[in-house]
Amino acid sequence: MKKSLINSILKAVLYIFTALLLFSARGSADGLPSVNETYTLAPNAENNQAEVKPNSQVYRFNVSLPNGVNLDKPHPDQDGWVYAHDHWKYKIDKWELYRPGSGPIDITNGYYGGDSLGTFYAEGPAEGNSFLGSIRWSTGTDQSYYTIIVHGRRRPYGEGGSGFYEENWNSQWKPPAPRLYLYFDGSERGSEDNPGAFIPVNSTQEDNNLVKVRINWVADSSTGTVTVTAQNPGNYRIRLWNEGKTQTLSLPYTVNTSQLPQNIWVEGIQSSESLRDTTLTATWSGDSSCHDTAKLTIFDVQVNSYSKWLAPNQQEEGQWVNKVEYSVVPTSFTADSVYMTVKDKNDSEVAERSGLTTSGDDITYSWDACQGGSNGTGEPLTVGGNPYKLTLTAQKNQREAKAIRTVDQQPNEEMDMYVVKVDLKTIRFTSDHQETGSQLNLIYLNDPNNATFADGGSRRTSSDVEQFAEWVTSGVYPTLPAGRNDPITQTKGTSLVLNMKLCIIPTGLNFRVKGLNAQGSVTFEATGTSTGVDQEVAMTETTALPNMVTAL
Repeated sequence: MKKSLINSILKAVLYIFTALLLFSARGSADGLPSVNETYTLAPNAENNQAEVKPNSQVYRFNVSLPNGVNLDKPHPDQDGWVYAHDHWKYKIDKWELYRPGSGPIDITNGYYGGDSLGTFYAEGPAEGNSFLGSIRWSTGTDQSYYTIIVHGRRRPYGEGGSGFYEENWNSQWKPPAPRLYLYFDGSERGSEDNPGAFIPVNSTQEDNNLVKVRINWVADSSTGTVTVTAQNPGNYRIRLWNEGKTQTLSLPYTVNTSQLPQNIWVEGIQSSESLRDTTLTATWSGDSSCHDTAKLTIFDVQVNSYSKWLAPNQQEEGQWVNKVEYSVVPTSFTADSVYMTVKDKNDSEVAERSGLTTSGDDITYSWDACQGGSNGTGEPLTVGGNPYKLTLTAQKNQREAKAIRTVDQQPNEEMDMYVVKVDLKTIRFTSDHQETGSQLNLIYLNDPNNATFADGGSRRTSSDVEQFAEWVTSGVYPTLPAGRNDPITQTKGTSLVLNMKLCIIPTGLNFRVKGLNAQGSVTFEATGTSTGVDQEVAMTETTALPNMVTAL
């Protein structure tokens, strides 16, 4: 008893659910899903202008009744008949698709033709299809000559006939023939002329930066050749490749219609001067009016200059001193993103900076020469990673133009960068009360570990001078305290002379050393070339000390 009650409840729920679905379906029958275009024919009519494009474009095929549907009659009735105002009632029995070289495909109840043909959906009675039903086609990747035929019957009713006989009718749709198509594969499909395809200058020779273009010929019997040309002035901005990307194709490129459809690949080799300034045109030999075009923009990012010698974490006037100056071309083009990557000598990525300006000329980007993904957060790059390599990337529609050298560098050069390390180790004044014989005529400290003056301290020999330089940075001499900064005495009216010991890495850098005091009266300057190891630079004050006793 309990089981029977449960079954009864389940049946009731199922009935209510089914009724709701039916009500919902009927309630939405006034409208149909939106499509790119609808092709409508009357019974026994023919249309040869039904143009269908590939790649998920959606089209509807339906039949309109003479003088419209008689809404005073069932529409449709229980046998599927729809009554028209011409005193005939109509019914559709079958939908078929024909393609050259193959038999009919029954699409009455819908049909999935794979990626190449697409999907056909059977649509039920609705006001938008005269309540006879219709076929909605979401196209696939391929396009060929096709014919869609709908088969039906009609019977008279009321005045004009007793309804005891019936006639067969059919309507068919054909595409304009012949037709030639160029269309892109990927995100640009369906927009061949505007915005067209964005193709990066492929300076890094990467396959995924090429754009596939399909040449398609739609005709039942016409023959001849199709020629692809590039204009304005695309003959030197792009390069064509065969479908396997194993062989370049010369422009103009000619192919027999029997070999179509065919895929070719387009590679960017020189940037555009403006948006869509390069045009691909495919033309049929039998009639020059049978042609199609596709617009291209070849984009690039170009580095005009960059800081080859890096100073990590250094700023001037609130800006990082390491800079990259670049342009995104053409000037009217805007990339989806621009970012910078840095790799060390082992080809390991150590830094990346995203969010750079995506359009314009002579853009300056400043960065801190540190690791990680943002300025001011990572550890400084070190000389151990030299040389670093800089790459700037502009991205559009998941394709990338990469700058691995400046506009002035040779093809075999790259943007190498070097962290510069400068260690100032000692400063020893050699002019302060100069040596006499084997002793130094200096005021020495009683205790070299105690930075206080004392008159008449013990004398040091000249061999001690290096260790007891007046200024020593921390860690140079383990026996000394952490750093040293002692005063000197110098005869008035004479010029200060000093030796500076420093180490600059890498080698071969031309450098200039300047020394200034707060009063501006003591000025040193010297130049040299780095050796990568400790080296001494002799410097003499450019003007003599004041001819008076004073403290500087």
